[in-house]
Amino acid sequence: MALMEGSELLHGVFVYGTQFYRPPNPPRDQRLRDL
Repeated sequence: MALMEGSELLHGVFVYGTQFYRPPNPPRDQRLRDL
């Protein structure tokens, strides 16, 4: 159970990090292009 919980937490962090890391990329490019 502990291993499963840890895996789920890691997976959640990975998915959340990826989803949060992907969106900020395009806006940054657009901002740089605007500048």
